[in-house]
Amino acid sequence: GLPQLAKLSLGLGRDETGGDSIRAVAEAAGRLAQLTSVELELSDCSSLRGEQGQAALEAVGKLWQLTSLTLSHIDPQLCRTALESPAGLPQLAKLSLGLGRDETGGDSIRAVAEAAGRLAQLTSVELELSDCSSLRGEQGQAALEAVGKLWQLTSLTLSHIDPQLCRTALESPAGLPQLAK
Repeated sequence: GLPQLAKLSLGLGRDETGGDSIRAVAEAAGRLAQLTSVELELSDCSSLRGEQGQAALEAVGKLWQLTSLTLSHIDPQLCRTALESPAGLPQLAKLSLGLGRDETGGDSIRAVAEAAGRLAQLTSVELELSDCSSLRGEQGQAALEAVGKLWQLTSLTLSHIDPQLCRTALESPAGLPQLAK
């Protein structure tokens, strides 16, 4: 059972099972009681859908040893599942998110930013919004205001964004104190 393994770093690719393999890996890592640190990178979450994808991210959210989490190409609504874990992700210090197009017009991005903001132990958040073209009006503005309130934000990428809407994030009352990139 790898009795002396204290730190585990995993970089997982696309899960062709729709999330079942990621769930199984997270559950197996959770059974390694001696682990003190888990760094997990899911480099292509685009195949995670529905109940299988939700179950995979719930299993990831139960990893109390999780210190670093990277989710790329992930549906914003599904991302919330991992961040709103009942376990609270108590050791998570670094969060990197690559969110895809928000089909809710910004509501899901807002919810993800608010969920990340509730994780008080986070010291670094890297956020990539790869397709902001769906962000419009008050919903889009609310989403970017929530992003701007993330005091832990160290890196922000906004692609395909309306220039006026972009100002909302950059003129945050919080001042983006840690934003370096």
